[in-house]
Amino acid sequence: MGKDVKQKKRWSAGKWLLFIAVLLVVLAAVPVVDEFIPRKVTVRYITFNGETEAEYETRAHRVSDFLAEHKYEIADDDMVLDLYETAAMDPTTDDIKASLKSWYMHQTGKWGKEESLVPFAQGFERTAGSMRDTDPAGYDTSYDRSVDGGGEADEEAAETLKQKQNSGADAFISNGMTIRIKKAESAAAKIGGEKVDIMMYPGNVEDTLGYNGIEWDEDDVIEPELDKELDFDDRIKITRVKIVVKEKKETIEPVEKGAVFDKGIASGTIVRTEGKPGKAVYKYTYKYINGKKKKTKKEFDHWIRKPTDIQLKFGTSVTGETGAVEFGETFIGNCTAYYFGNNAHGATGGHCHYGTCAVDPKVIPYGTKLYVEGYGTAVANDCGGAVKGHIIDLYMRSTKECFSWGRRNRKVYVLK
Repeated sequence: MGKDVKQKKRWSAGKWLLFIAVLLVVLAAVPVVDEFIPRKVTVRYITFNGETEAEYETRAHRVSDFLAEHKYEIADDDMVLDLYETAAMDPTTDDIKASLKSWYMHQTGKWGKEESLVPFAQGFERTAGSMRDTDPAGYDTSYDRSVDGGGEADEEAAETLKQKQNSGADAFISNGMTIRIKKAESAAAKIGGEKVDIMMYPGNVEDTLGYNGIEWDEDDVIEPELDKELDFDDRIKITRVKIVVKEKKETIEPVEKGAVFDKGIASGTIVRTEGKPGKAVYKYTYKYINGKKKKTKKEFDHWIRKPTDIQLKFGTSVTGETGAVEFGETFIGNCTAYYFGNNAHGATGGHCHYGTCAVDPKVIPYGTKLYVEGYGTAVANDCGGAVKGHIIDLYMRSTKECFSWGRRNRKVYVLK
């Protein structure tokens, strides 16, 4: 009885050794078996005339070998991109047996002897599920859109792209792979005001710009729009727009903004108290179109020091006005004098007296209140045949005053 137990134990150890030996042989054979299994490949051939799709079985290792095998002509500027399906599943024994039979039939022209095969999971991909897009060689599509990109493609970036664009052809064939081939077409474009030759690809404008290594900035104007699907007749145009903002400190001189009527000062006399200059920061926005300055915009930003405005006192001894007043426009008026007695009436029907004047109503509307240097306040209520433009006829108190005044060029303030 003891002898029989020892024999049973030795026999169990032998079985384990045999199992390990068989397993090692099987694992060593996996790469060889993988060579015999054809892979399913789909080719999407995309041109501006349309798109075709075809399915193949191949034992080629690389995409480039497969394309050559099926006589796909790939030009230097064509794009070879690959898509992979995810969610791989292990093959069954029947899958592998069918694949080996197919290979044997292809090599010998007859069916081989059926043998019992063990299913292998490694090195074989049976695909299902959704698609994911993988760019060749990990090509980064986040292009640098520098504002200083200029009107031409970056030569170094374009050369790097040239090396990468067909790297999909160097990828290894994987079961369920979909290979996309985008045929390039030469076309003229206008980049930054200059005519250049680029390669156009089926897809949207952004794709073609990226494939050509052409940079752009968010301020640039791109025609057609980036997401527009290109037709062969489309022509891409990029207007380079560069916005430059600079701050400048500027001295602000004091200005005359308002005055105070003072009846204690002779009419027409202006007493001036000088102000102090200030300093402000302005923002200048320069707009460049294709490298040429087209527009400048100036905007106030903030005060460093506010100016002290000039203070004015307008003498009103004759008319007697008092209080503060503001004015807007000032001009040099050609001032004459007239007098028609104490009962004269103007064009508006109002009474003419010292403190009224005749104007050109097309230039100075009736009812406008003026302050004339050397005369005082004057309300426009009359007109005359010779009163045109900035000629002002001031009403005097006598004919003698008219002769004394004569004709003078004086600064005129338009009161608000």
